[in-house]
Amino acid sequence: MAKLGYEFGDRLVFWEAPLGDVEAFFNALVDAVARERPEALVIDSVTAFLPHGGLDLLQNLLYRVVRKMGVDVFLTAERQVAEQLTYLADNVIELRYEVYPYGSFRELVVRKVRGGPAGYTTPFLIVEGEGFIPLAPPPGGARPTALETGTCIVKLAGGVYKGAATAVVGPMGSGKTTLMLTVAKALKDGGKRVAYINVGGGGSLVAEKYGVEAVDVEFNITQLLQALLKLTGRGYDAVFIRGLDAFDKAFGREAFVRALRCVVRASRVGPAVVVSLRRLYGMDILFDVIIRVGEDFA
Repeated sequence: MAKLGYEFGDRLVFWEAPLGDVEAFFNALVDAVARERPEALVIDSVTAFLPHGGLDLLQNLLYRVVRKMGVDVFLTAERQVAEQLTYLADNVIELRYEVYPYGSFRELVVRKVRGGPAGYTTPFLIVEGEGFIPLAPPPGGARPTALETGTCIVKLAGGVYKGAATAVVGPMGSGKTTLMLTVAKALKDGGKRVAYINVGGGGSLVAEKYGVEAVDVEFNITQLLQALLKLTGRGYDAVFIRGLDAFDKAFGREAFVRALRCVVRASRVGPAVVVSLRRLYGMDILFDVIIRVGEDFA
């Protein structure tokens, strides 16, 4: 826990509990909670208890600790036994972890919220020194606000918007990168914090000509997420991204859609996010603003 950046000092009591007499363990735990009156009780994990009659004991513990003592209880369990616990819990969160050729992907799925909405997801990272970092929007979502650029994009779309995702779509050589870097430079000259992410590397050479900060990432969704989280966490006003199409060419449509959803989710956290794409691949519904460039468009 300390390695992940969580320091509790003397506010944490830690039990290393080898599996023995399950009933005796739960009784001792209830006695300790009654004596110490903690603000929260975390049991990680209950999977080993359940095959030994632990479900009934766990239900009794929750009744005595949560209902009678008012202590919040957090349980972890592996997927194969978690279904047995859903009716007991007020809130159910599933953590997914998958490894792909284009990087690992972690996703939080809110399965149940008693008295509230559920069924939504958010990607997240576990980073040494920083812990659990979700790419989640603030409560109520970010309110889109226009950033003045003084460029043609104002006439095209009213500007770029913090809290919103913009797609610049056009064929190779149509001027997408030039348009994005022109807007990025205008924002930077106006005092805004701006970054240009190039997926696949090589973007620094182009961005330097415009004086825009560049971040090169590989065709790796983990690196992309880390870059987005770092920039949004540092209060950047706008992030421009080039090269997402390469996920589709290198790894298939599923990889591209996953990367695109992460990018759009980053826009909901606060910064304006502008993405250049050769095609929309049917994903136009994800974007708030779409600008098409090329000889076929005025």
